[in-house]
Amino acid sequence: MNSSNLFIAPSMYAKRNHSQAQKYANCNLLKKDTFPMLGADIMSTAINKLEKIRKSAGLTIEAFAEILGMQRGNYQMIKAGTRNLRIHHLEKVSDKFGVPISQLFDDVEEQRYRVPIVATVGAGGEVWPVDDYPLMKSRGEMDELDSSLEFVDAPPGVDPTQSMVAARLKGDSWMPLLPEGSLVFWNQKLEANFDTCLNKNAVCMLSCGRAYMKQIIKGSEPDRYSLLSSNANIMENKELKWCAPVLAMVPKY
Repeated sequence: MNSSNLFIAPSMYAKRNHSQAQKYANCNLLKKDTFPMLGADIMSTAINKLEKIRKSAGLTIEAFAEILGMQRGNYQMIKAGTRNLRIHHLEKVSDKFGVPISQLFDDVEEQRYRVPIVATVGAGGEVWPVDDYPLMKSRGEMDELDSSLEFVDAPPGVDPTQSMVAARLKGDSWMPLLPEGSLVFWNQKLEANFDTCLNKNAVCMLSCGRAYMKQIIKGSEPDRYSLLSSNANIMENKELKWCAPVLAMVPKY
C-alpha cells in the first residue's frame, strides 16, 4: 500500500531542488543554523504558524515534536520562547507538510477553506456516501442542497478547490497506516484518464457502482486495474467507472 501521500502529499509541493538562496529569499534568512538576528515578533509568528499546522493536521505535541526531530519538552520550550527555533526544524515542517518556509514568517492570515465530509471508508476500503450522498456532485451543488454535512478545514499545503471533499475512516481498514477517525481528501473533478491514478492511493468507483479507496495498479487484462490495500485481498482486473487520486491523508492521533 502506498504511503507517499500520508500527511499532506509533500512531494507535490516541497521544492527540494531549489538552491538555498531561492529557498530563503522571501523570508530574508541567512544560511545559518540559527537566526538570532530575527525579532521576537517574527519568531512568534513562526511558532504560531507551526501550532496552526499541528492542530490542522490533528497531531499531538509528541507527534509533531517527533516530526521536528525533538522531544516534547523541547518543543514546549520553543513555544514558550525559552529555546531557539532552528532552520532545520522549519525545513522538516516544509518538507513534511508542503508549506513554503517563507509562509512560516508571513503574519497575513491565509484564507481557509472548509471541506465537506461526504463519505466514510469502511471494511475492505469500501467508500460509503453519507446518507447516500452522490460522490460525483460538485461543491456548489453540495453547499446549496445539503447544509447538514460536516465540514472540516482543508489540510495545510494542499491547494484547496471548490471540488475538494473528504471521507472519514472507520474501523481498521487502513491500519497500521491510518487509525480510525483519520481523514482523506480528494478532488471531485474526477479523472477520466485512469492512468493518472496508477500506483497511487485513490478513490475509485467500479463499473458495478461500488466505490473504494485503494492503491491502483495495472491489471493483467487490457483496460483493467487491480486494487490493493493492507487489510483486504487484492481485487484483480476490475473495470473502473472513475477514479480520483487522494490528495492528502491526515491521521487522527
